[in-house]
Parts: sequence; C-alpha cells; structure tokens
Amino acid sequence: MGSIVHPGFKIGVEKPYKFTQIDKVRTKRTKTLYRERCFVYSFGMYHHKTFHTNFFAEAEWLMRKQKTSGMFYEFSTGLGLSRTFYAGTTYRIDEQGNTVRIPLAGNFYGLADISAGIGYNFDIKLNKPAKIYLKPGILVMFPYNKIVYPRPTVEFGMIYNFDGFWKSAPAHIHKTIDKTK
Repeated sequence: MGSIVHPGFKIGVEKPYKFTQIDKVRTKRTKTLYRERCFVYSFGMYHHKTFHTNFFAEAEWLMRKQKTSGMFYEFSTGLGLSRTFYAGTTYRIDEQGNTVRIPLAGNFYGLADISAGIGYNFDIKLNKPAKIYLKPGILVMFPYNKIVYPRPTVEFGMIYNFDGFWKSAPAHIHKTIDKTK
C-alpha cells in the first residue's frame, strides 16, 4: 500500500460473514457467480519523505464478486484512526521566548477510506489458498486544518488463507436463477 509515489504497507485480517453462490441457469449452460461479504481489520502506514509518516488502523466493510474463472472485483469502505509524524524537526516557542524542540511531533486524525479493486483467486482453479489484487482508493483524514484531506492510495497485495488462524462461519446462501423460462 502506498500513497501513489510514497511507499507504505498494510497488513490485516479478513473476517467473512456472508457467502452467496448464484447459479444462473440458461439454455446452453449454467453461469455461477460468488458474492462474499467481509469485515477487514488492518494496520498500515505510508511515508511521504518531505511531509509526514502516517500510521493508521481501520475497520473496513468489503464486498467481493467472483467469477468461476478466478477473477474478482471488490469494493470496500472503512473508518479508522490515523497518527502522523512530521518529516522535519519541529519547534515551538515557550512562555519565556525560548525555542523548544518537540519530539515525535504530529497529529491524530479520523480516517475514512473508499476503494475498488480487481484481482484473481487462485483457490477457484488451482486450489491454492491465495488471492492477488490491485486496489486504488482514497484515504481521507479529518479534520485537517478544519477541512478534510484526501490522499489517493494504491494497494497491490496478496491475501492468504491461513487454515485455522481465525475461524469464521459465514452464512452460506445458494440461489438459483432460471433464465430458461
């Protein structure tokens, strides 16, 4: 994860709560789609060399639609908390007029995130518990000088399913739509 040209990372866990299989029956073949709904809890950061380093923690709601080919599309939105640390040395003037260095200068911000992505699920065709994805988005910090501050972000990453790490029991729904009638 990075803020366009500023490097960073993001690590988290996905907790699926709903999985829907949709079979669309047609005269020549049946088309199957999968819809997954998850909560994602993550921690990340990016480093802007001349501005700040931003650490954040957030909770996201994710919707993913998968095809039987393994391709998937996803949309997520989240809320969290951000803490920035200024890139340069920061000073303030005390009551006596002396210049005092402020260690770990920076600010706390509320955080909102919205993103959409595309990826491939290796588990569908290759039976490997991994997915890769590319997900551009907008990270919004608030209040930032009494306004909101949007930052474009790009995530390129991998999701790996550690068997037994954090068990979830998502609701499984199976729908059949008969288009032959």
